Amino acid sequence: MPDIRLTSVTKTYGDKSRAVDDLTVTFASGEFICLLGPSGCGKTTTLRMIAGLEMPDSGEISVGDKIFFSSQSGQFLRPEKRELGLMFQSYALWPHMSVEQNIVFGLDMKHMPAAKKAERFAELAKLLHLEGLGGRFPRELSGGQQQRVALARMLAVSSNLLLLDEPLSNLDASLRLEMRAELKRLHHALGCTVIFVTHDQLEAMTMATSITVMNNGRIEQQGAPMDVYRRPASRFVAKFVGSPPMNMFKAGELPLLSGEVARTLGISAAGMETFGIRPEAIRLSADCDSAVLRARVDTIQPTGADWIVGLVFGNRQLFALTSEMPPRDIGAHVGIALKADGVHAFDKTGVAVERVS
Repeated sequence: MPDIRLTSVTKTYGDKSRAVDDLTVTFASGEFICLLGPSGCGKTTTLRMIAGLEMPDSGEISVGDKIFFSSQSGQFLRPEKRELGLMFQSYALWPHMSVEQNIVFGLDMKHMPAAKKAERFAELAKLLHLEGLGGRFPRELSGGQQQRVALARMLAVSSNLLLLDEPLSNLDASLRLEMRAELKRLHHALGCTVIFVTHDQLEAMTMATSITVMNNGRIEQQGAPMDVYRRPASRFVAKFVGSPPMNMFKAGELPLLSGEVARTLGISAAGMETFGIRPEAIRLSADCDSAVLRARVDTIQPTGADWIVGLVFGNRQLFALTSEMPPRDIGAHVGIALKADGVHAFDKTGVAVERVS
């Protein structure tokens, strides 16, 4: 599968707001790409324009040498000619059709011979662990099984480029975990290109080989999941990616903390407009006397494997994430130390300030 390229793509809706604003991006072949961002950032519109369900106002969309859309030449390739698989939040299985009939529905539209359809169904049933379910109807399946059927139906007509728009949002937590693993397994087994739309940063971090963070119709950052997490390019990315979210402060708001952040980053405090500290970058100590920074424990939230500790520093609250039992109880004071790799500074435009050391 060749690379997918969007060049200066713009999409404006009736109220003149730009859902996608002069978007230029390349999605590499064979990657599991997550389009990540809040509601209204343009990620679903981008996916639908690649699928051919939305017409861009301007720009060009191409896959290798094949032009999907070009405002300059007037080309528009119809969705059914794009040879891709598409799956939405709603699985839209035909309730009156069996599992097998649902899966081979697209092959029926292509008038594939019965023997070939049966062979393809058997391949997909084995791949997605649906053996023995071919005669059942959707109402007789669990949520996870229904999703596997929808995936199989998509793969029946295309296994090279798969477009998925928040397909896990209707599942409960345990099924989401199971299906994230299933999708990663499928991607590894097929070597296909996947573009997956989500607002859930945990889904993006756990599944993607490449994350594209979108905001207001534009791309804020594109890169490997841990690169995006560890080296956020902007204040927006730093705050959006991570749970609990990054603690954000204005420079000078808390002078002692601002000075410690500048020292940790090896930069001048004058270079910071705002700074952020990942919760897991805050180390807590029972020893307050020798610590440069100290705060009062306000809340303790156990999550099972970790503790989220709410701290009051000056007149502001911040959150720490620790895998060890908090050293003091609520109301007591603790010492604070900062891990350099979880501390970030941003200039007045919201762009990350480079570290000196």
